[in-house]
Amino acid sequence: MTMNEAFVGFDSAWGGSKNGAVAWASFRGTRLHDLGEPKPANFKDAACIIETLRAEHSYVLIALDQPTLVPNETKSRPVERVAASLICSLKSAIQYTNRGKENLFGAHAPIWEFLDRLGARENPLAARKTVHGFYLIEVYPALALPALEHAIMERKRAARYNPNNREKFSLDDWKLATGAVKRHADTLDVAQLSHWASRQAELPCPKKYHQDCLDAAICLIIALQWRRTARNRLAVIGDGSTGYMVTAVSPATRKLLEGAAKRANVPFDAPWPSDAERE
Repeated sequence: MTMNEAFVGFDSAWGGSKNGAVAWASFRGTRLHDLGEPKPANFKDAACIIETLRAEHSYVLIALDQPTLVPNETKSRPVERVAASLICSLKSAIQYTNRGKENLFGAHAPIWEFLDRLGARENPLAARKTVHGFYLIEVYPALALPALEHAIMERKRAARYNPNNREKFSLDDWKLATGAVKRHADTLDVAQLSHWASRQAELPCPKKYHQDCLDAAICLIIALQWRRTARNRLAVIGDGSTGYMVTAVSPATRKLLEGAAKRANVPFDAPWPSDAERE
């Protein structure tokens, strides 16, 4: 029986006042069947797309760029301290997560309604191995990009591709990030996403919604890699209690992140407990 799979990348709307972006790809076996090119989307838009895909596919994996497990009332999650070891080394910064940020992670933040509506299972290891099911993983494009584009680590500076930060935005970095998406889309045999990335690379003056769409594409790449790429090219940092991230890694980023996790006593590619054990 041919596998019927769908993958979603959602650069979420965070506090819900503005759009994020969503992208998706569906497959019959290993062959691409259809692609939803990255486009602006709020939580409701993304949920409708995901629910349609779920009704039509035996396996769905969502890669979400927003924390999904936030038990801490203040400061940061352990996983973010590990991620910061890489991101700060590239002269950039990370946004820390806690329940004190009411509009983002308070009791009535829109992320919780979105997650409750979908009811997807968060178990990265099961999502990688199972033949069917409905899964969600937390991802972080800024953490994965240095592994997807080796030039970032070589020059020791993060890609500055956010058009809202006019002082630091670099069109060369925009081309670097879109080029990484194109290259990995080609490797994953998602030609339509590769063509989309090529068009984005030629934008003379990208806007913020273009960046949101690019981040959704990176989320989609991570979802596809988690299912189909060699395990040593990906990592799970953290756990199902204090928070986690699934990310692409290169030999260089893996070494840095694994070392930081060990020093901070944060799980790194550790066994994931069953749903019953977590309860």
